[in-house]
Amino acid sequence: MLVNNFNPKSKTDNSESNSLNNWPIYYRSIYVHETDKDGVVHFSNYCKVAEEAMFNGFQALGFSFKNSGYSVAMINISINYINPIEFGDQIAVVPKSFTIKRVKLFLTLEFYREQNLMAEIKLTFATILNNERKVILVPANMREKLSSAVGE
Repeated sequence: MLVNNFNPKSKTDNSESNSLNNWPIYYRSIYVHETDKDGVVHFSNYCKVAEEAMFNGFQALGFSFKNSGYSVAMINISINYINPIEFGDQIAVVPKSFTIKRVKLFLTLEFYREQNLMAEIKLTFATILNNERKVILVPANMREKLSSAVGE
């Protein structure tokens, strides 16, 4: 069972200019198909879980890509593995920072098991027009909904 009262220090640290008090913590279990033969989460699955947490956050903030005509494409990712996450672990993916630029979104997430920091992931996304796969400016409605995550 996941404990939903998780509150790591970084979540309550308002020292960053873009505190993410409105972005939800994403809770999930690790399944056997996400691990290697040693029961450790395969590196590719960190990206999948991070993307799940991002879209969960978007939805909680009232934004959806459904019928919007645009989406985001991951264009850069950096993962700092601190401790291994294993099959059966209950994790919390905590948003650390989120920045919206002209055509890009920058999101940093921390993965926790209990109170232990397991990994930090920095993601960069470009906003794209679906039918043309062309990079576009972050649409105004998206910027407005997601800006509430950082209290802008």
